[in-house]
Amino acid sequence: MLHFKQVIPSFKEHFSAFGTPAEKILFFDIETTGFSPECSYVYLIGCAFLHSETVVLRQWFLNDITEERALVQEFGEFSSNFQLLVHYNGTTFDLPYLQKKARYYGFAEKYFSREILQKKESKQQIDLYRVLSPYKKILNLENMRQKSMEQFLGIKREDTLAGSDLLPIYTAFVGRYRYESIMRDSPRPKENLPTPNFCDAGLKRMPETSAKMLLSVLLLHNREDIMGLISISDLFALHRLFDGDFTVEKLDSFCEQSPEEKSPYLCKFRLNTKLNAALFSSCFPALITKQISTDIADTLSLSFNPAPANSFLSLLLSVPVISGTLKYFFENYRDYYYLPMEDCAIHKSIAQFIEKAYRKKATKETCYQKKEGNFLPQPEEFITPALRLHTKDRVSFFEYDTLFSLSPDRLKTWVQILLKWLFEVPA
Repeated sequence: MLHFKQVIPSFKEHFSAFGTPAEKILFFDIETTGFSPECSYVYLIGCAFLHSETVVLRQWFLNDITEERALVQEFGEFSSNFQLLVHYNGTTFDLPYLQKKARYYGFAEKYFSREILQKKESKQQIDLYRVLSPYKKILNLENMRQKSMEQFLGIKREDTLAGSDLLPIYTAFVGRYRYESIMRDSPRPKENLPTPNFCDAGLKRMPETSAKMLLSVLLLHNREDIMGLISISDLFALHRLFDGDFTVEKLDSFCEQSPEEKSPYLCKFRLNTKLNAALFSSCFPALITKQISTDIADTLSLSFNPAPANSFLSLLLSVPVISGTLKYFFENYRDYYYLPMEDCAIHKSIAQFIEKAYRKKATKETCYQKKEGNFLPQPEEFITPALRLHTKDRVSFFEYDTLFSLSPDRLKTWVQILLKWLFEVPA
């Protein structure tokens, strides 16, 4: 087994994305000869970590398949020193692959068991592919492959190969490395081969051979996968935004006249985020409109104007105030009677005193009380009482005056719900 270690400059700032102590974070990626652990080998594991304020890349390389057990075990022992493992689509492939290998060799419970990875007091893991997939539309990406994410960030690779291109290179390396090992022990003259263009302290100690050239290609691909993974962690701030990592500021002109005839007032808020202004300002359009079919308003439009503030993005959220009459629908409609003359429902304990000619059993559609006033939308029934125009309406409303009695935390949660609804992010 071969070991390589080198310093990666200018990547330290990316380790602050997750809220975990930087020295406890390990980025990693694996390369294998196939998809099934039962009939393939993991021949390369690369990882990056912070040591003495410096980002270090470490790689374990399998030059002899009989040493796979040692490779998996060494990485398992090394990774146990970290609190958070960060990967890209490792939930589907990398971690299950290592778990099965470790189980085969008899030490899964020590390093890679599912229980260990899920214990909050020990090792955790973040799959950036799964975390960032809900934001594909916001990032305007055709797919969520790692190289697509890197292109969004403007990262240019020296390596141009896909993972599937590496297997014949690795196969060629194993054969060539074995041949050169035999030749080194032979009295025959050494071959004169060109020097590969790859800067790595570990590789520099190896003789300049064709095996080294093949090895440099494999290590470079894994190295740039790790560097790309570290850079992609900047996009984790987008997930943190929709997870509530922002502050809400009510503007002085909190309620002002709007030109829309059916939405006479707007509530305005400033959202102070931790999004990098240069990176994310292009992700947010000036106006987002959500269609809602009601008799009160044909559409609800929410303007979402990004404005850089220093190095972080400040967002202006405008929410229309709807004026009119809405209904509060009772859930247990079988306990109510509907009064057609009054156009409302009352409980059967009171309705029993009303003549039968003036009452009838309520249905889901008629079991309501009316409320006239000003209202704000909520895609989820977060603030009560929740009112609608029709019982099947997915978006409900709450009274405008309730907004002023909300605690800062509840106000922030309501805004968070609106953000997810606007950008169609799963709750």
